[in-house]
Amino acid sequence: MTAGLYLLSLLTADTSTGLASLYMFVLGAGIGASMQVLVIAVQNAVSYADLGAGTAGRLSSDQHPQLRALITSITHQLAASDEKPGADLENAA
Repeated sequence: MTAGLYLLSLLTADTSTGLASLYMFVLGAGIGASMQVLVIAVQNAVSYADLGAGTAGRLSSDQHPQLRALITSITHQLAASDEKPGADLENAA
């Protein structure tokens, strides 16, 4: 992936379409290879019962980085608080 980014930094207005396509292919191959490693890491970190949810969460975080930031923020706030999640809903009933 680093090599692909470096090659893209070499693009100029005079770069041929074929060469630009080759540079983009190198970048895409690097990104694709790293994404699979991250999916496998998530699948190894969750229990078998949560395998689908873990994989879906990992893949959707690539497409929606704002959602990933929101979920991370909520998770950190819940971990820092002494209240259990949903405690306010139990008291409201």
